[in-house]
Amino acid sequence: MSGSREAPLLEGIAAKRWALACLACALVAGCGRRDAPSDSDGRALGAALLRGLAAAAERREPWPCASPEAEEAEEAEEASETAPAPVAEPERWRAGPGTLTLAAVPTELSLGFIADAGGAGQPTLAGLRRAAALLAASKVTAVLSLGGLAADEAGIEAALRALVSDHYLLVASPGDLEPVPAHRAAVARLARAGARIVDGSRTRWLELGIATVATLPGARHLGQLSAGPDGCGFDDGALEQTATRLGKAPGLRVLAAWAAPRPDGATAARGDLRMRQILEQHHVELAVVGEPTGWHQNISGSGSAKAPLHVAFTGFSDGEPRMPADGALPSPSALLLQVTPPGWSWRRLDLSMQPTR
Repeated sequence: MSGSREAPLLEGIAAKRWALACLACALVAGCGRRDAPSDSDGRALGAALLRGLAAAAERREPWPCASPEAEEAEEAEEASETAPAPVAEPERWRAGPGTLTLAAVPTELSLGFIADAGGAGQPTLAGLRRAAALLAASKVTAVLSLGGLAADEAGIEAALRALVSDHYLLVASPGDLEPVPAHRAAVARLARAGARIVDGSRTRWLELGIATVATLPGARHLGQLSAGPDGCGFDDGALEQTATRLGKAPGLRVLAAWAAPRPDGATAARGDLRMRQILEQHHVELAVVGEPTGWHQNISGSGSAKAPLHVAFTGFSDGEPRMPADGALPSPSALLLQVTPPGWSWRRLDLSMQPTR
């Protein structure tokens, strides 16, 4: 795996710790003396306190990609040089603020999902090209990349270039690895070159008639982001707002996210319990996630209208060997969701073979 998930950038936490350390040292220096402090001691103590407070004030937070304020800011930023080009096939898609709507409601629908490439090495890019071919052959309307692809702009662009296709729309969201500026620049460059791609941290809603998909980019906590404060983050408020709108949407309600709610029946503290509670409260039926919190999940599943929450893991798409906790060597995969009202089903697609295009 060539990503940098092992070394998350915790500048915010480090700044807070440094500020507290400065404060503690200053207090010890000033209060631990038997003689009266001099004017120079007072100035040194004041300078230490100011440095600590300045470090705390400069603490950075992740980009609030899913917050209402961020959505309002996106509308003002669309004319900037990093904004993606208009989506291809305007006769098929109607664009609104943060939303794409299918012009014609289908009677059945297929969607693809992929995540966690961990870098852009040649074996991985070959697997991503195979995923694109398999999903195109499955006649998907859109493919949602949930993040974890690469940690730098060149790697992100290479991974997304392998996934773009003339046969579907690619909705690319940042996960734990992707810095937001690098991700947006890569998406914008591909879009301007004619690729059918949109940024899932900006276009967060797909209204498909028989299904509605909402993206939730990034992770809840800074410590879960290898991209550190340059990554996308969300809080309970953003999750609640997303789930509330999604719960009122028509058709199958799907959350597409890197972060994973805790799987049903999980005995260990793996996955986000609060996330699961919020999604269940708003009757979201399916969460498709890329975060590798459940290697033992089924490779397929199904449900029907008003079903309780299902959690489907894409699996990883890294072309390099990985060894999960149970010692079994899994294969890289993508996920195919098929919606045939009133039912729906999903299954993983094996990407371990050589690319077919």
